[in-house]
Amino acid sequence: MNKTIIININGIVFHIEEEAYEVLRKYMIEIKRHFGKSPENQEILEDIEMRIAEMFSERIEKGRKEVVTMEDVEQVINQMGRVSDFEENSFESEEESAKETGYESEEEVVNKKLMRDPDDRLLGGVCSGLAHYFAVDPLWTRLILLVFVLLGGSGVLVYLILWIVVPKAITRSDKMAMRGQPANLQTFKESFQKEMDGVKESFSENSEQFERSSRYAGSVLLRIIKAVVRIVFVCVIAVIVLLLITLLIALCVGILGIFGLVGTSAIEPLNYLDPREAIWGFVAGTMVVFIPLFGLLLLFMRLVFKQKPVSNYLSLTLFSIWVISVIGVSYIAISNAQDFVETGAIKVEKELQEHEKFYLLQRNSKVIEAQSSADGDRLINIKTGDLEALLHAKIGIRFETLDSGKTPYVQYNYSAQGKNYEIAANRASKIKYHLTQDSDRLIFDSHFSLDKNTLERNQRVDLIVYLAEGTQVNISKELRSKLRGISYSACEPEEASNRAKSTDWVMGPYGLICLEKQDVDAEGGVETEAEVN
Repeated sequence: MNKTIIININGIVFHIEEEAYEVLRKYMIEIKRHFGKSPENQEILEDIEMRIAEMFSERIEKGRKEVVTMEDVEQVINQMGRVSDFEENSFESEEESAKETGYESEEEVVNKKLMRDPDDRLLGGVCSGLAHYFAVDPLWTRLILLVFVLLGGSGVLVYLILWIVVPKAITRSDKMAMRGQPANLQTFKESFQKEMDGVKESFSENSEQFERSSRYAGSVLLRIIKAVVRIVFVCVIAVIVLLLITLLIALCVGILGIFGLVGTSAIEPLNYLDPREAIWGFVAGTMVVFIPLFGLLLLFMRLVFKQKPVSNYLSLTLFSIWVISVIGVSYIAISNAQDFVETGAIKVEKELQEHEKFYLLQRNSKVIEAQSSADGDRLINIKTGDLEALLHAKIGIRFETLDSGKTPYVQYNYSAQGKNYEIAANRASKIKYHLTQDSDRLIFDSHFSLDKNTLERNQRVDLIVYLAEGTQVNISKELRSKLRGISYSACEPEEASNRAKSTDWVMGPYGLICLEKQDVDAEGGVETEAEVN
């Protein structure tokens, strides 16, 4: 049984075999002799010890063991390299070392890590970190971010989320992993030498007094700038958070209203969606708004309290859910937009009894206005309270001159939209609208209705009344909004006190012509209670 020794490397305790310890001790003495020539090299010695401790910890955890063996020490030395590897005559020294130890130096395979670069940052170092990861100039990643910000603002949310999720490269090992450099003696020395050369070049031309003064002034100015930027940034984040909270509350109240859980009005925009899609759309839409809001709240807490409130695992999980939700909302929007591609129409003709004069009236439904569409024409029957079957007022009435010798008739044009013509025509066939003739009176329904659970797909009814030339027509004022091709107000008296309840017209060779304006005492409408099926 091999004897073990307890050692401390960079504050971490390890159990190591005695033979392995002797090899490691000689290796560390060799490193300290080389890098301990100057007090400035103390930092690189600490970084090397930290890297060795990390590598031992990784091997112990991977091998599920408690003792560092000779194999572990040899592998670590292999990856870190020897001092002789980068001194003069390194090729000969490497061959001799390989013969003595009995193994060849293996090239360490390094995978880049996505980390934020604190040395080349404008705000959080995200863009420079991405540039290192994809091996491009940081200017390009910053330009791409700027384009996304200008196009819609999504770049700001992505940047803030990455700022929270992506860790910061703090140690020299982190910075090497960020750049894809192997963490060995050669790269440690090169990295440290670059830093020292940069410092020497920056301050070689200045005296010691000027160096202290400028460094102090720069430090004070930098602190002031950082404080101002932090305050402004916190204020901006707070305003954005408040706006998103307001948006989220409005979204929740609107959705609850849609499902009839709040308020007394019937809000029906989800009549455009299938009920199952509506539920998933609500969930996905809420996540699209809520997760960025939550991310901003976390960022706000991190800036104010200087603590990381959640783990990287939770941040990545929320980001994944947000991406899936965006995809879901996009899919629902695109699939429903495709349901408005084709327009289908159905034409039905019905004859009318001939009269020298027709009185056009409207059968009104007792309705209240619900949350209507943009043109304000969707209404709900107040008596039945059935909020699923809607009344619609997308109705147009035109008048055309009938060829001589033919019987007057009405042409019904029902139209709707769908993914293809067959679906659109089928929807159009389900429109329920009535025009009733009572002697010389033509009574038009004020609205048409749809079956329960029928999706809103721009359904409408257009009627064309064909009358013989010379036929007189008295049009009720209640039909004025439905008239097409003529202006009801053009046939009204100019005096507001003489506004007519109806106007008289006569069918000319090219359509209706206004007759003498007069107040007609006939009823302006026949009021009934429409039942919504």
